[in-house]
Amino acid sequence: MVRVQTALFEPGALQAELTTGGAAGAVVTFTGHVRESEGLHLEHYPGMTEQVLADLRAQAIERFSLIDAGIVHRVGMLHTDEVIVWVGTCSPHRQDAFDGACFLMDYLKSQVPLWKKEGGAWLEPGQHELDKLERWHD
Repeated sequence: MVRVQTALFEPGALQAELTTGGAAGAVVTFTGHVRESEGLHLEHYPGMTEQVLADLRAQAIERFSLIDAGIVHRVGMLHTDEVIVWVGTCSPHRQDAFDGACFLMDYLKSQVPLWKKEGGAWLEPGQHELDKLERWHD
């Protein structure tokens, strides 16, 4: 499951969609919310963003032996406390599910073509986000 959408989503429903009939020993999810803000506007490149997310999902599934993984990201105008992103992974073992979810979020924050504008200024990935990628290089 890979989705880029303007509509709100329910994290519990996404987890239920991800969970596979008894094969997973672990399901890990992350739900990101907009921090206190006057408004955050997100844009994407339709088609390209979804393809990059699909490729990232496939990499995570292969690298961490996941049963499944999902990524949902909102675009458009978002406000404080609104859900902005959801990542879910499931695997036979918990560490793979945790690592897969962290890998997805680390790459999502810095490598996916999503552009954020807050208070009239475009935001770039910070050094903190870029540094997080180092742990995934073999």
